[in-house]
Amino acid sequence: MHDLHDPVYPYRHFIRLLSDSGFKGYCNAEIGRVSCEPVEYMKCYRGLFLFYKT
Repeated sequence: MHDLHDPVYPYRHFIRLLSDSGFKGYCNAEIGRVSCEPVEYMKCYRGLFLFYKT
């Protein structure tokens, strides 16, 4: 997946398609930023993913 912060990419549609198809796997994230708090950054990323899933 590209950066979830990209406002142009149709993440809501993409994630809904994955969910509707019964996908139970993992998605790799292409994160181009370096964070000094990687766990906190991934928690935020998870929040964005769950937001797009609804």
